[in-house]
Amino acid sequence: MNKKMIISALLGIGIGVIGYFGTIPDFKAYSSSSKAISIVDIRNEVDRLIQNDPQLAYSSNPYDYVKNNKAYHHIVKIGYPALPEIERMITDGNSYGLEKYLLAIAAEEIAGVQLKKGKYRWS
Repeated sequence: MNKKMIISALLGIGIGVIGYFGTIPDFKAYSSSSKAISIVDIRNEVDRLIQNDPQLAYSSNPYDYVKNNKAYHHIVKIGYPALPEIERMITDGNSYGLEKYLLAIAAEEIAGVQLKKGKYRWS
């Protein structure tokens, strides 16, 4: 629960700062990005990666699942307009652990924060 609050706070601060300086694209970009982020795509991509490398299924490290993950890189490529949708998807109860971790890692990369190295680091 603590991680969710930290991620939400960081996302809120990041979005606020970006919005204040006027660099967030209009809401059309956000609307199109929300359709571009799909939990199903993330699940399918994880399944594809495991089929290509069965040893990956034994890994409990979510960072192993972002390597060569097309859905993850697509989300990161969307950039800041994806952050509100990522936050919504993390706080919704419609996905499970690995998917939320992958979304959080994408948010971390987009926002340029290092949650593994800071005071509130996560393992």
